[in-house]
Amino acid sequence: MAEFDWFQRQPAAPEAEAEDALAWAKQAYARLKAQQQGEVAPEAEPVPAAAQPEQTPPPQPEQTPPPQPGLSLLEQAAAQRQERLASLVAAEAEAEPQLGQLDQEFLWSAEVLAAQGRRVEQVSMEEIDWLSRLRRGMEKTRQGFVTQLLDKLGSDPLSLESLDAIETLLLK
Repeated sequence: MAEFDWFQRQPAAPEAEAEDALAWAKQAYARLKAQQQGEVAPEAEPVPAAAQPEQTPPPQPEQTPPPQPGLSLLEQAAAQRQERLASLVAAEAEAEPQLGQLDQEFLWSAEVLAAQGRRVEQVSMEEIDWLSRLRRGMEKTRQGFVTQLLDKLGSDPLSLESLDAIETLLLK
């Protein structure tokens, strides 16, 4: 039996894999874009004038009630904090993921989903959005990590391959 030479191995058609991944990402992008436009189109239809509800005046901002004599300052601060948290949670719930451009973030997200064996029909905007946010967070973490390494190691030249190797070892 012939030995396999690990140092002379060649990847099996990397260009074909890259083209397949790009085609998969383009199909997913087109499907999600059509889905998003399909959801926006019904909202864009004007409502007939007879069926329009009365215009209500915009709600006035709520005034914070004057401090009640029975509550301590800590209790008042806790109540205000809870109100702010509730408004932040409501604002986050309203924000729907929007499909951006067919950029590197989308391609990376699509590549991750394709590597999991997902089909184009199984991909949702929420997953793409979550993976895009994950990638941005990882990039910020990576930049901070590289900065700390350079601070500790000085200005010694580090190649991208050595940085990737160090990160891989640290993540294990």
